[in-house]
Formats: sequence, structure tokens, C-alpha cells
Amino acid sequence: APRTGPERAALDRRLREAVASVRRPPGYAIEPPAPERSRRWFREVILPVVLLLYGVLAVTFESLVLPLLVLTALPLTVVGAVVALLVAGLPADTMALVGALALLGLTVNPAILLIDRMQRRALGGRWGAGAAALAAVRERTRPVLMTSATTIAGLWPLALATGRENEIWPPFATVVMGGLATSTLLTLLVIPVGFVLLRRLDELFGRLGPWIVIAWAVATAVVVVPLAWSGLVASLTWRAITTALVAAGWLGLAVLLAPKPPPPEPRLERNGPPRLEVRFLHKTYGGPGPVARAWAAPEEFARRVLARGGRPFHPGDARAALVGLALAAAGALYLAFSLGTGFWRLVAGFAAAGLAARGLMEFRRARGRADDLGRPLPGGPEAVLAACAPWIVFEVAVERWWVVPALDGTASPGSGEFVRRAVLLSVVGAVVLVVQLGRRTAVRLARQEIDADPRSGRALRLRRAWRSLARRLFGLGLTYRPVVALRDVGFEATGGMIGVLGPNGAGKTTLLRQIAGMLEPSRGVVRLGGVDVGRIRRQLARYVGYLPQDFGLPLDMTAREYLDLFARLYGVGDPEARRKRVERLLREVGLEDRADERLGRYSGGMRQRAAVARTLLRLPPVIVVDEPTVGLDPRERIRFRNLLARLAEGRIVLFSTHVVEDVAVACERVLVLAAGRLVFDGAPEELSRVATGRVYEVDLPPERAGEELPGRVVDRLPLPGGGTRVRLLAAGPPPGLPARPVPATLQDGYLLLVTRAAEGEAA
Repeated sequence: APRTGPERAALDRRLREAVASVRRPPGYAIEPPAPERSRRWFREVILPVVLLLYGVLAVTFESLVLPLLVLTALPLTVVGAVVALLVAGLPADTMALVGALALLGLTVNPAILLIDRMQRRALGGRWGAGAAALAAVRERTRPVLMTSATTIAGLWPLALATGRENEIWPPFATVVMGGLATSTLLTLLVIPVGFVLLRRLDELFGRLGPWIVIAWAVATAVVVVPLAWSGLVASLTWRAITTALVAAGWLGLAVLLAPKPPPPEPRLERNGPPRLEVRFLHKTYGGPGPVARAWAAPEEFARRVLARGGRPFHPGDARAALVGLALAAAGALYLAFSLGTGFWRLVAGFAAAGLAARGLMEFRRARGRADDLGRPLPGGPEAVLAACAPWIVFEVAVERWWVVPALDGTASPGSGEFVRRAVLLSVVGAVVLVVQLGRRTAVRLARQEIDADPRSGRALRLRRAWRSLARRLFGLGLTYRPVVALRDVGFEATGGMIGVLGPNGAGKTTLLRQIAGMLEPSRGVVRLGGVDVGRIRRQLARYVGYLPQDFGLPLDMTAREYLDLFARLYGVGDPEARRKRVERLLREVGLEDRADERLGRYSGGMRQRAAVARTLLRLPPVIVVDEPTVGLDPRERIRFRNLLARLAEGRIVLFSTHVVEDVAVACERVLVLAAGRLVFDGAPEELSRVATGRVYEVDLPPERAGEELPGRVVDRLPLPGGGTRVRLLAAGPPPGLPARPVPATLQDGYLLLVTRAAEGEAA
């Protein structure tokens, strides 16, 4: 008999008509109970239960606000329970309502675990709300998922409908399982966000002050109470929604009208620019997210064990895991043949296929077909069977749902049910195919067999999009090689001209872009005058002027027009003040005589100077210039270096280069980056002393001119008579050759540091 829907309503109507037609003695009445009466008791007990729960939580957390955050798990539970009942085709009868009451005590447990940990970290004073929420989620996700999974596994047998008389447990178990699963997953997302929001609301109320908060509460009550009293908003649900909307509207209006606190101002040093502090700056491109990192944690642990000479994997470990996988696969297979609905049979069948595939790969590991980290080696019969497992389930589903009904005549090929089954099976087959192809692509990307960004071939955009999608959706558990651009770089600057020296790919541009606020660091902090640049990112252009390596100029404008345009955009004073500042900057960068020529006629060095003038329009105390001398002729290079040296008076000027001469002539201080690490920080003359005692000159006769020498060859010069003079960086003089030590230069020290960093990276 149907349990829900129009067919169930028609059946109830016929039952009532049949009961009404039964002859009964005088004074007797037969009246079937209305569904509303069977649910009345639920409405009578739900409010006291929720209030009791709120009181217990308020006492536990010593807060009147945090229990409300815990109780947000309840509507999430309702969503999951209703969806589970709809999918299973079960009615919301008395046992379903009993299950809902049981859920009140179960679903708040994950929220309590999370909020308790967040509150403890936040009250410690060393954690912000966001950091406390993220740390709590990372710490509590595993126990929360384990407790929910074991509860669902224990209730699953009760959800199996056998068709026996007076079967009451399937609605109860379905409600508990669906509500618990949904609330657990959504709680891990909603509760951290709600915790951060409540902390922000606390800060907001503190900024508004008590009188504005009282006025906000009174204004909300003035609007909501008449609506509820007059009956315009009758139900409890709509009253809650109306109250939330009205309160949010009044709060938004209060925030807009209330004066905003000014952004923090960087603290200026005495007669100089604000102190620039870089602390443990680290930047990784293409690194895994928190979920992927947690998934790959065992492999990372195995790598560390292997690096220390240990043995992280033994085939016996895989044999122990095989038992649990075999039991889980057998249970899923039993459910695939025991469940009453086709949808859940299909779900259980694919779950059994996934567990069987995992068991096959564990069997391959148990046979010793794995690398040192315990990862199964590609290929083998186990991999073939694992790939075929979902298709076996799909073939059984096609046979039982489509082929057999068509052959025995229970379903006509032209009927709507037959077509719906065909569409469903087609979608399932397409999903299985896409998942397998996506996983294969993700594995090949992880092994670097294919490029994530192909540059040639057909359908480039389609291939790039597919590979990016495959890596994101199907790359869970795979290890990709992220690009580490910076590794814990740290320094301080109070003024002067500082050169950032390093080879291509050393991380110079990444460092400067993070200082200028153009990039978010993976970890670490940049402070200007004691203020984190992330807090003043919108105002950062007032303090930091940034000139990238590739900048664009409107070539059809003159330098004067160009600077005047940006002065207007930057809001630089009145017209007279703008004119004076533009004239002064043109004079300062040496473009006063050619200020009315179009930028398209300028040389590369003149364009660089015009761009520098634009960065100076706001008079920033810190100037960051990335590779400014690339492509300039020697005369323009000298002129531009002199310009930066003049600008460094009373400012901090950071400029990156890979030309040692630029640093030797113009800089008071040198930072050397190699392989993403800061390997030197000091004066230029100190950099040359790094190579003292390691620089030799060797005169090679003509017959030995091409001979390989130990160490790093810095330079080769031809000698009269066909010989070669080699400048060599080495720990000692080369044996068997007339080598003489020579004074070290800045370039020698730089090359020695870069060579050491490259050798350390290779090791």
C-alpha cells in the first residue's frame, strides 16, 4: 500500500468511507484518528525539550549566545530528516516524530564538541576567531565523523523495510540516520562560520555602544510585536524569520549611520619612514587545501620516516586492513540485495564496488607490489579488476531494471517507467565513466606524465579545463608537487636603498608583490610601522608605491597628462596642488624638458622614470621596484640607479635585480635570495667577504683549455698564445695546476651562495 502522496490520500478517503458504511449499535461511534491529533503531542513537548536543552547549554558554556549557535544544528537536522523520508518514501508518522526527538540529543553533540574547542582557544587570547574555528575543525573533524558513522551503521538494519505487519522502526531509523548525517556534515561548515560571525557581532556591538544596541533591540521589537499580536505573522517559523530579517535590517542601518573607526596608521620612525618587518614569509603556489592536506597526512608522515632511514611500510600492514575492508564490502553487498527501494540498492551496490576496489589495491600492497611509501604500483590484475568493479554493478542494474522487465513483459519498452529507468541508467553510466576518466587524468597529472597546462595540440581550452577539473574533483589523496616560491624569509628595514639580488626563479618578484600587498602569503606576516599590511590593504597605496616589471603606459599621452590623470584618480589635493606636485615629480625624475612629448616617443629608461613618477604621486614612504633595469642600455641604467638612490633619502627603496653591478654601485644593503630562501642579508662588502679564500685563477695551456675543473667556473678569458685564464670558485686550489688565490668580488660571493643553495636543494 502507498504510504505517501495522492495515492495514499485516496486510500485514506476510501477507508473513511468504508468505516462510515459499517453498521454500528446505537450510542457507538467509529472515528479514525486524524493525523493532526497524532502529531499534537509532538508540538506540546518539542518546545520544553528545546528550552531545557538551551538552559543546559547556557550553564555549560556560561553564555546566552553560544547555545543559540549550537541549536542551529536543529534546522540542519530537519532538512536531512525530511530529505531522507522523501527519498525512502516513508511517512512522517509517530515513530518518525519519536526519531526527531531522539535527534535533539544526538545532533547537538558535534556542535558542542566544535564550539567548546573554539571557545577555549579564543578565550586563551592567542587565537583569533577564524584561526580558532579552523583549528577546531581540523582537530575535531575525525572524532565527529567517526561517532556519526558508527551511529548510522548501528541504525542501518532498523531502516530496512521487510514488509511485515506492524513494522514501525524504518521511519524512526531513517529520520535519525538522515538527520544525523546531514547535520554532521553541515555542522562542520555552518558552526565555524557562525562562531566567527558571533565574534564579529560582539566586536560590532562593542563599537556601536550600549545605547545604540538598546535602540536597535527596541526598534526590532516595535516592528515585530505588532505583526505577531495582530496575527499578520501567525506561525512560529515565520515569526522567527521576520524577527531575523527586521533585526538584520536595523543592524545594517545602524552600521551605515554609525561612525566607522579609522584604519590603523603605521607608526613612523623618528625622522624617517615606518619600519618594514617581514616575518617568516612563505609562499606556495598550487599547494593542497586543508582537506587534501589532511587526506595526505599519512603519506607525508611516511615520507618523513623514509627520509630518516626508517621503513614506513610493511606488507603485513595491508593484510591487517584487508579484513576490515572485506567485512565492509560484504555488508554493503548484503544491503544491495536486501533493501526495499531500487535507489538504495544502487547506492549500496556502488558502495560495495568501491570497497571491493579498495580491497583489491590493499591486496596488491599485501603482495608487496608497492613502493617504499606503501603506494600500490601501477598496473597488475588488481587494478584491472578494481576498474571493472563499478561496471559489474552497473551491468547487474541494467539487467535487473531494464533487460529482465523487457523480456518477461512486466514493463513495456514504450512505457514511461521503462523510459525513466533507461534515462537513470544512462546518467549512472555517464557518471561512472566521468569519474574513472577524471581519476585517471588526475593520477597522470600527479605522476607528471601529462602537463596541467598544455601549450600545443588540438582543443587546448577544453583539455586545460578538463585537466584542471580532474585535479580539483578527482585528485583527492594524490600528491602533486607544489611550487614553493619563498621559504620563511624574514628581515627588517628602516630606510635606505636595499637591493634584492637573486637568479631567475629565486622568489624576488613574489617577495616584492607580498610586501606591496598584491599577494597573500601562505604563512608569515608583513608589517609596516607595526601594522599588518592585510589590515590596511585598501590604504596601502598611500604607504607603498609599487612598480612591477611589466607595466603599461598610455603611449598616446604626454608625461604631464599621464601624471595629471593619475593625480586626479588618486585624489591629490586641489588643481594647484596637483600641478605643483606633477611639476616637482617631472623635475625629480629628469623629464621636465620632455614632459610634453608623447610617451610613445620615450626610450625604455624614460618610460621607467615616468612610471616611477606615477608611484610617487602619493608620496609613499616605501617604494618597491621589480627588475627596473631590465632591457636598459648602460647609460639609462646608470641614470635610473641614480634616480633610485636620490629617492632613497628619507624612504625605504626595495628593488630586485639579478645584475650584481646594480647592487654593488647603488645599494647600502643587499638581500640575496636563492631557491626561495634568504641566504644573505648585509652590506655589499660583506657579501664579497663570503667568498674570501675560495677564489682562484688558473692559467690553462692551449691543450688543456677545455678541461673540466673542480668547483664553479666564474669566468674564462683568452690569453695570448691560445691559453685560457679561468676564475674559479672552489674549496681549495685544483690539484696539479698552477692556481693562485685572488681577492673575492661581490659577484664571487653571490655565485658562491647561489651554488650552495642549488646544491642543498638538489640534495
